[in-house]
Amino acid sequence: MLGRILVLPVDRTRPVKVFENREVGPGSHAEALLSGLGGYSAIVAYVRVRYSPGASEGARVVWLYSPDGANFDSVEEALSAGNCESLTFEAGGTRQRTLLIPIFAPYVKILVENLDPGESLFATLSYILLR
Repeated sequence: MLGRILVLPVDRTRPVKVFENREVGPGSHAEALLSGLGGYSAIVAYVRVRYSPGASEGARVVWLYSPDGANFDSVEEALSAGNCESLTFEAGGTRQRTLLIPIFAPYVKILVENLDPGESLFATLSYILLR
């Protein structure tokens, strides 16, 4: 007798735009704090970055976890754990990356880092939650 296949419906929230075309200065970052994540298992983050024509470095997205909303993983520990993704780079170009971020804690902070030491970039961040 063959086993049954159980198909569970996926529950998604509506997209939430956190910021759009936010200027991120050289060597700086834009951040979003997500809370109210109870009952969800993952964040699907949509990150779009527009580089200036004079840019020489790209961008990176880092996510940090916190049990209390005050004490977050350090960026260095997040990088060491692989809780980051680098976007491809082209001076004057636009890149978008969709990221699947597991929810391991009640609070998640998402950073969009500008790795360029001399030029700003413009970042857009949206997300949905998955049950």
